[in-house]
Amino acid sequence: MSPLFIFDYDGLLVNTEQLAFQAEAELLRSVGIQLTQTTFDECLGMPVRTVMETYRRQYHLKKSAEELMCSRNQAMERLMADRLELMPGARELIEFLRNLGWELAIASSGTKDYIMRGITKMGIRDSFDVLVSVDEVQKGKPSPDLVLEALKRAGNKPETAVMADDAPKGIAAANAAGVYSIAIPARGHAWTDFQNASAIFQDLNALLAFLQVAHGSGLPPVP
Repeated sequence: MSPLFIFDYDGLLVNTEQLAFQAEAELLRSVGIQLTQTTFDECLGMPVRTVMETYRRQYHLKKSAEELMCSRNQAMERLMADRLELMPGARELIEFLRNLGWELAIASSGTKDYIMRGITKMGIRDSFDVLVSVDEVQKGKPSPDLVLEALKRAGNKPETAVMADDAPKGIAAANAAGVYSIAIPARGHAWTDFQNASAIFQDLNALLAFLQVAHGSGLPPVP
């Protein structure tokens, strides 16, 4: 059985969290509300519908969560058409793990169509053996449902898998599933927000450098 590396999607593999902030700030600005980075960061890792429902309640908005989500997603589509990029080190890390024989998965709070469009645009669609989206499970992060489904589809046990995520809710999901958790803190999150992670790295390049050294020295790969 090959080890399994599970990636979060938004903010870890691609720069969609930056684009999401712009889209959601634009949405709220249209009704006279300024979205703060702190408020946005508190919702990282949640399904979009949950985020919109949070904004609706917090700001007493008249539109439904579905209407807000539709407007937000339209803005995201426009931004992603021109500005979507892989995060630094993502392509190199994917290639390194594939060359070592790891299986790769994505477990994301995004919908399947949304993720597929992104990884196809970035040319990494064929790199992943498993893709689990929030519309395929009962509960999103911090519930372990996404991670457990990725393990099930890959045929792996928790002790043979690793998950990297940039949000505390993703680390909580990995831990709840019994998987070795690697935190790559998103902008706005302090390292102290990830005290429950098995390991913490500044970015994907730092994680790749560690794995390259470990492999070159003959050390066993994580976990």
